[in-house]
Amino acid sequence: MTGSDVTGWNDLSGNAFNATAAGAGTPIQYPSASTSSYGVTGLDVPADADNKLLAFTSAQQNEWLDFSSGGAAQAYSGFTIFAVVKPDAVGVTSDVVFSNHGDPTTAESLSLRYTAGTPTVWLGGTERSINGNAVVAAGETVVLAVKYDSDTRELKLYDSESGNTGTASNIAPNDFSSVQDMYIAGSENSGQGMDGLFGELKVYRGAMTEGEFEAERNALMAKWVQNAPIDVTLGSDGTNITLDWVDPNPTASDTYSVYRSEATGTYGTALASGLTTTNYTDSTAVSDTTYYYVVTAIRGGIESGFSAEVVAEDFAAPAVYAHYDASDANNVTASGSTVTALADNSGNGYNADVTVGTVLYPDAIQSATGLNLLDMGAARNTLRTLIPGEQDALLDFTPDTGAGAGAAATNDGFSFFVVTRVDALFPENSIIRDVILANRGDITAGIHLRLQGASPELYVGGVKAEDTSAVPVAGDTLVIAANYNSVTGDLEFWNSKADASVTVNVPAADFSEAAAIFIGGSNGNQYMDGAIGEVKFYQGRMSVVDFAAEQVTLTQKWITGSPVTGFTSWVDGTFANGTLSDKTATGDDDNDGISNLIEFAVEGQDPTVSNSTVGTYSGLTVTFLKRQEDPAVGGITYAIEQSTDLGVTDTWADVAPTTNTDTEISYEMPGTEVKDFVRLKVTQE
Repeated sequence: MTGSDVTGWNDLSGNAFNATAAGAGTPIQYPSASTSSYGVTGLDVPADADNKLLAFTSAQQNEWLDFSSGGAAQAYSGFTIFAVVKPDAVGVTSDVVFSNHGDPTTAESLSLRYTAGTPTVWLGGTERSINGNAVVAAGETVVLAVKYDSDTRELKLYDSESGNTGTASNIAPNDFSSVQDMYIAGSENSGQGMDGLFGELKVYRGAMTEGEFEAERNALMAKWVQNAPIDVTLGSDGTNITLDWVDPNPTASDTYSVYRSEATGTYGTALASGLTTTNYTDSTAVSDTTYYYVVTAIRGGIESGFSAEVVAEDFAAPAVYAHYDASDANNVTASGSTVTALADNSGNGYNADVTVGTVLYPDAIQSATGLNLLDMGAARNTLRTLIPGEQDALLDFTPDTGAGAGAAATNDGFSFFVVTRVDALFPENSIIRDVILANRGDITAGIHLRLQGASPELYVGGVKAEDTSAVPVAGDTLVIAANYNSVTGDLEFWNSKADASVTVNVPAADFSEAAAIFIGGSNGNQYMDGAIGEVKFYQGRMSVVDFAAEQVTLTQKWITGSPVTGFTSWVDGTFANGTLSDKTATGDDDNDGISNLIEFAVEGQDPTVSNSTVGTYSGLTVTFLKRQEDPAVGGITYAIEQSTDLGVTDTWADVAPTTNTDTEISYEMPGTEVKDFVRLKVTQE
C-alpha cells in the first residue's frame, strides 16, 4: 500500500498470482470504510469504475480455464470460484466482481457479477443466473460461489443471501481463457467495476465435490457474514402471536432478537432479546392492533440486519358470552327490592333469574367507588344463568376422538370475572362453603368457585387452583378472575386481594353440566354471605395483556377508583384492606417498598396490598407503564434514573428514556458496566 491506497493484494495459495493495482480510477483503499456483516474489514472499491486489480494475465488463465482438446486445464475437470463482497451501491458500474473480458458475450469469457442485484455468471458468452433472484442489495454481505464441472458439463452458481443454487446443464468444455487479462472488481472495459467492500477471492483449479463446495462456502460465511433470519412465519391463535424463523448462517447464531412496531419499517428497541431458539411467542400483543415484526441474529456480539418484515393483522379479542352488571339499575328487574331477573349485557339474551331464595337490590352497602351491588343475604339466595344447553359453547372442550368435538373446542379456552363482597365467611369445615359461582354441587367436575372460609379457590374439571397468600375478611370487595387455555391446559386464577395469579394444568374436557350456572351459590345447599357486583364470561381465552387490563378495569371500577383522579383524592379513598394510615406521597402501609405516589402513578395499584413489582425487564430494557401522565391529573411526571452503585458514590442521575409515550416509559441499559442500576422516579408538583 501507499498510505491507504492499495497497490497489490497477495496471493496466499503459494502460486504467486499476486494481484496488482490497475486502471486509472480512484485507488482502492484499505481498510474499508465499513465492515462485513460479521465485522470484518476488506478492500474498499470506490464508486467510479476502472479501479481494479489485475489477478491473472491472459497466459496465466490457460492453466485453469482452457478445457479445449489438449488445453492446459483439460486434466483438472473444471474450476471453482468463491468471492465475498458487500456492495455500497448496486447498478452503478455493471457490478463486476471478477472478469476476464470487457464483453461478457464473447465466447472466451468468464465474468462473475451481481448485475442490478442479481448474481450472474457469464461463461463462454452465455449468461447464467438464478431467475428472479435479485437478492444482493447495498449494505448486504454476500458470498458468491461458482463451480464448473467439465466432465458433467454442469455449472452451478450460489449466493449466500438467498441460499439458492442455480444449475445450468450441457455446457461443453471449451477454452474460457481470454486474450484479455482477468481483473478483480472490474474488467478490461474501463467503464466496468463495482462499488463496495471486497473481502476475499478464492480460485480453485478443478471442480470441487458437492461436500467440498458446501463446506468452503459455509466457512466463508462463518468468517464474513452474519445473515438475518429467513423464512420468518407468523401465526396467531387469537390470543398470542407466534413467530418462527430459519437461521441461514452455517455457524449457528448465539442468540436472536425480535422487534415489534405498530408502524412498518420502524422498530426501535427489541421486544425480546437473548433468545436461543428459532421461535418466539408474543403474549403481550393487544387485540385489535396491527403489529410489524422483524428478527435479527447475533453471533460473537455482532447483530445481523433485520429479516424481512412480517405483519400480524388485527386479531379479535374473545367475545363476551354473558355479562351481568348490578351497578346499573336498568339491568335489574325487581318487585320492590326483590330481584326477579338480571339482564345479560352481552346481547346474547342469557338473562339471569332468581329461582331459589330472595336476592335484594340495591344492597345496603355500596362499593368503595359508590356502586350498587346485589344483596345475596346469608342464606341460599341464587341467580340462575346459562342453563345446560347454553353452557356448551362456553365450556364443552371435548376432544374429537371420532364422535365430534365439543361445541367450545374451537374457542381455545374461556375467561370469567366476578366482583363480590364478603360480609362473613363460614367456618372452613362448613358444608355451606362460601360458594360464589358454580354449575355443580360438588368439586369433581364442572366449575366451582368458592372461598371455603379462606382464600379464593376454583375447581375446573376437578382440578383445584388456589392462592393462599391472602385471605379475605368481612367487608372486603374482591375481583376474581380465571383464564383457561384449552390448547395447553393452563388455567390462570387471579384475585385482587393477593393481586397475584396461580396457574394449574387442567386437560381439555367438557366442563358444562346438567345444572345451570348459579351465581351466589350452587344447585346444592351451598351459598355465600355477601353481595355480587358483576359477572362476565368470555368465549375464548384472553391474551395476557387483555386479561390484565380487565383486572385493572374492574378493580378500579369497584375498589380503587379511576386512576384519572388526583393523588390527594385517590389516597383518601377506601381500598381492599381499608383506608391508609400514612397518606403521604412516600407512605407505604403495605410495606412492599413501593410508595403511595408510585402505586398511584403506575397502573393505579392498591396501596394496601403488597405488590411484587412495578415494571418489566427484558434483555437490557426496563419498562414501566404510565397510568397518570394526563392533563386531568396535573403535575405528575416520570423519569428514569441510573447509577452504577445505587447512589453510594455514583449519584442517581436522569437518563434519556429509550421510549417515553403517554402510556409507558422505558430505558435500554448500554450493557457496558459491570453493575448498573435504574429506577423509576415519579414527581408531583
